[in-house]
Amino acid sequence: MSRSVISVFVRTGPEPVAREFRDGLTIDRFCDPRASTLDANFEPIYQTCGVPPQAALDFALFASSVYVADKKVLRREQADAWTRYYHISVPAYDLNRWRPVSQQFAKVLSFLTGDVWRVSVRPSDRWMVQPGLQLISSSTYDVVCLFSGGLDSAIGAVNLLESGKRVLLIGHYDNNHTKNDQVVVFEQLTNLYPSGALDLLQIRVRPALKSDSQEKSLPSVTENTVRSRSIVFLSIALLAASAISQDTNVFMPENGYISLNIPLTPPRRGSSSTRTTHPHFLDGVTSLLSAIGLCNPIRNPFSALTKGEIVQMCANKNTLRNIARSTISCAHPEVLRFVKQPRRNCGYCYPCLVRRAALHMAGMDDPRDYGWDVCKDADLIKHSKRGKDARAMFLSLNEAKRSKQTLLSLASGGPMNKPVAELEKLRRVYVQGLSEIERLFVEKATPEVLRLAGLQQS
Repeated sequence: MSRSVISVFVRTGPEPVAREFRDGLTIDRFCDPRASTLDANFEPIYQTCGVPPQAALDFALFASSVYVADKKVLRREQADAWTRYYHISVPAYDLNRWRPVSQQFAKVLSFLTGDVWRVSVRPSDRWMVQPGLQLISSSTYDVVCLFSGGLDSAIGAVNLLESGKRVLLIGHYDNNHTKNDQVVVFEQLTNLYPSGALDLLQIRVRPALKSDSQEKSLPSVTENTVRSRSIVFLSIALLAASAISQDTNVFMPENGYISLNIPLTPPRRGSSSTRTTHPHFLDGVTSLLSAIGLCNPIRNPFSALTKGEIVQMCANKNTLRNIARSTISCAHPEVLRFVKQPRRNCGYCYPCLVRRAALHMAGMDDPRDYGWDVCKDADLIKHSKRGKDARAMFLSLNEAKRSKQTLLSLASGGPMNKPVAELEKLRRVYVQGLSEIERLFVEKATPEVLRLAGLQQS
């Protein structure tokens, strides 16, 4: 069967779409937002942090366009109901830097999204920062930290604040629910720390709604398995950090167990799991950014720790107790609306299982904070589609008991070009992460759930 290639043509000003791209997506980021198909409000970054270098502006445009393309092509319509083949043409102000790394960029995108990407770069003379903005000349922030509103990013912010840093939190959103989740946690932090210790910039990047002013509107469909959000998130943070200084650190706080992306079962192998902070992705994107002149250090401070360990090692446990309930770590908190419950963590998805296990390690787990209690709900595990992650988790736990978790097992989540000593640390994180989840069920599950899980109560 022949593969259909999805063409994507990105524009920052009026120019004809190249012939080979006319049947595909056209992503426009124009001065007039009504004519744009990319809806992105980068301006608060310029006004707060200053003007970023052009390489950071190019990267933000590229990443945002990839995100829009990711959301506007359905996986289920592909030959294997998953993999898409993209050819994207993007304009770059500094062509000499971008053309040599276009193939490298394609490889980074392919690993991140699980698709196949081809990247073409063409010249542009358009400056992304629009005239008339009131810009500042310098900023007093010590560090930029990604802020999703989840538990890991909240702990990352707390640890930085406790170390005396002036922190700029960067949040990405493409809907008001995500935006509000971040605001709730941020407001709690501002009530617990001195005025001026931290700020939050929330940046909107999403496909624009259809408008009569658009030359070519985007399709109305929406793909929900968006794997490219992390590169958008990172590009926004780099806009801020590079505008402050080339030495300003970007923190991406996520526990090492989730970062490894090791599938629970063979059918879940590959891109059905997120690769947001996988070491291979971070190594690849860091090398790419260095090649185009962006050298701001990118750090995941929790890469060698499980979620339970970062909860236990939080620099201020009292603050964490105050804010933990408000954080959202869930893969789909919106499902609660179908059973007429307020938005919160569902309790049955894989991220929720890892979250509950982590909080249980520190004595902070409360099943009332979730829509469903998988430790008590045997029917959910036996019969419901909602129990699929728990069932996969039980298979993974029992397989781990039967077979030794070797360094080779780490490669199931992606290439691991690391020294043996570092790989041993990551293997420890994986084994410890499984142990935390097993402990949650052994200590809190009903006998029937334990029987379904194939676990023994100690």
